[in-house]
Amino acid sequence: MRRKTPQQKKQKGYAKDRRNVYGEANKSARQMLRKRKRKPNRAERRAVHQAVRTPADVADPVQLEALDIEATKKRGGRTRWQKVPDVPLGEIVESRLRRRMRMGINDAVSAEARIEKVRRRSRA
Repeated sequence: MRRKTPQQKKQKGYAKDRRNVYGEANKSARQMLRKRKRKPNRAERRAVHQAVRTPADVADPVQLEALDIEATKKRGGRTRWQKVPDVPLGEIVESRLRRRMRMGINDAVSAEARIEKVRRRSRA
């Protein structure tokens, strides 16, 4: 196996490394993933429980079958939360360089040269 040069390592890092841009801290983002997955399951269980909960004197098979159908309907119509994919590091670096250029921190000529360099490394 051939060794990678530092340039190859950087190129792979810009393309493959990801950053969370959702706007949360790292730990809270990890905690919220679990919470957002739990919420629809809880809502589903509650809806099914409310549909099935009946008085003790109801033993009519037709009515029980209707309750079973209603509970199954409530299970099927749920929506799942999906995680927003993280952004490649090359795009993050490029956007930060553009922001610095807009704010006047970096001059336009050198900033564009650096942006082009990042683009070449992250896309290739």
